[in-house]
Amino acid sequence: MKVSSVDRMRAMDRSATERYGISEMLLMENAGMAACTVLDREVGIPGGTFLVFCGGGNNGGDGFVAARKIHSLGGRARVFLLAGDRRRRTWISFRGCP
Repeated sequence: MKVSSVDRMRAMDRSATERYGISEMLLMENAGMAACTVLDREVGIPGGTFLVFCGGGNNGGDGFVAARKIHSLGGRARVFLLAGDRRRRTWISFRGCP
């Protein structure tokens, strides 16, 4: 696995959007899907319960994509959104979503 610094990852995201015209939405979708692929391969998603911690911004978007995919694969996802002026902890349950 390759590991990148925060600054390097931001530069790669910026290059993908500005130089290659890849939308930020597509980058988030791909990152969330990739995370779920690894999660399913390593521990299995169907029937499992998972906590997803999301900050504000695009990485938070990746987490919401992952939670949506967990739900679609038969798992239960709880998202904790850690963002906003007061950094209030909010949880969102994907149980029972259509």
